[in-house]
Amino acid sequence: AGALRAELTRSGCRFNGTSDTEILLQAILRWGIPAALDRIHGQFSFVWFDAVRRRLYLARDRVGIRPLYYAVSGERLAVASEQKALLLLDWVDRTPVAEGMLRYLILGRTDDVPGEALLAGIRSLPAGHWAEWDGRMLSTRSYYRVDTRAPAASALDVRKELDRAVAEQLVGDVPLGAMVSGGIDSSAVVL
Repeated sequence: AGALRAELTRSGCRFNGTSDTEILLQAILRWGIPAALDRIHGQFSFVWFDAVRRRLYLARDRVGIRPLYYAVSGERLAVASEQKALLLLDWVDRTPVAEGMLRYLILGRTDDVPGEALLAGIRSLPAGHWAEWDGRMLSTRSYYRVDTRAPAASALDVRKELDRAVAEQLVGDVPLGAMVSGGIDSSAVVL
C-alpha cells in the first residue's frame, strides 16, 4: 500500500488519513476499476458504486483470500462476505447443487472453482475477478491468472519473493498478527 500511496501522491492525489481504504478509493477514482486492480496487491474484496455511470462493481483479490458471494434474481443483486447472509433473503434459490456439495465434502470449499456453488442461487466471485452490474445483468471478468508456465525458481528466489510479499502485507491501518499452523508456509511467513 505504501508504494501505491506514493504513486498516487506523485500524481496529485491528497489523502486525509492513512487507511488502506482511502488508497483504494483514490486508485479507483484515478485509474478506474481494471487499472486499479492491476496495481493493487493483497487481501481484499469490495463493492464500488459508480453513481455517474449507475454501475455497481465487485472485485476479489488475486488468490481469493477474502470471499465475496452474490445472488442474482431478475433486477435484484445481493452481495455478502458470507453465504449465510444471503440466505436471509426469501428470493434466493436454496436448491442444493450436487457437484458443489460433493466438492465441499471432499475439499472443504467450492469457491475456488468458477461457477461452482453449494446452492443454486448463491455464487462466489472467483479469485482474480471483478464484475459489473448494470441493474439487469452481472458481467464477470478476470484480471489476474497465475502463470503456471513460469520457470522453476531457486530457493533464494522463493525466499526473496516471500519476503517481498510479507513486507507488502505488513503495511496496514490496524494492528497485525500471524497465525502459525506449524506447516511450512506459515512458518516461512513468520521467520
